[in-house]
Amino acid sequence: QPALCPKGHYCPNGTRFATQFGCPEGTLSNGVGLQDASECELCPLGHYCTGVGIHGAPRGPCSAGYYCLRGATTRTPNDNVTGGICPAGHYCPAGTSEPIDCPNGTFSAATGATDVAACQACVAGRACPTTGRTAPGAPCSAGFYSPLGSA
Repeated sequence: QPALCPKGHYCPNGTRFATQFGCPEGTLSNGVGLQDASECELCPLGHYCTGVGIHGAPRGPCSAGYYCLRGATTRTPNDNVTGGICPAGHYCPAGTSEPIDCPNGTFSAATGATDVAACQACVAGRACPTTGRTAPGAPCSAGFYSPLGSA
C-alpha cells in the first residue's frame, strides 16, 4: 500500500522506495508527501545544508569569517552565490547572513574578519566618517586635525 514520502525526500510518480530521491544539497524539508525537488526549501540564511535528504535543522551555522546566503552547502562558502568570505571593511561572526560594516571611526583592509576587533581605529590625521571602510580617509585639510579613531 502506498505511503507518504518522508521528511527530507520527494517522491515523483513511479518512486520505488521512501529515500530514493533526497532533497538536493543546499536544501531541506520538514514536510511529508513532497512530489518534486522544487518543494524542498533552500537552507536558511546564516546556515549550511551539506548532503542530500536533510530534514529537521540545517547542519549548522556558517563559520566565523564567512557569510551564508540561502542554499549554502558548506560552512565556508566562497562562490558569492550562496555566500562568501567576509569582505574587507566588514566582520562576520559565526552564523552571519550579511557582512556587518566596521563602525564609523574604523577601517579594515583584511578579508575574513570574525569580529569587530578586526576593525582598526582610524589613523591620526585622517578621518573615517563612514561605515564599512577598507582604508583610512583622505588626510585632513590644512587648518584641521583628526585624532586617532576619529569619524
